Amino acid sequence: MKHLTFKQARQEATTYNMLLAKGFIQPDNQKPLDEAIESVFE
Repeated sequence: MKHLTFKQARQEATTYNMLLAKGFIQPDNQKPLDEAIESVFE
């Protein structure tokens, strides 16, 4: 496991979340992010 600075970790998390939101990556055994967000606002 590589050690990241706080700034690097934030950047990687932001990139991951952006890819998740655009549907490039799908978490296993979870609804797509859009559905999860929509369910919060129903």
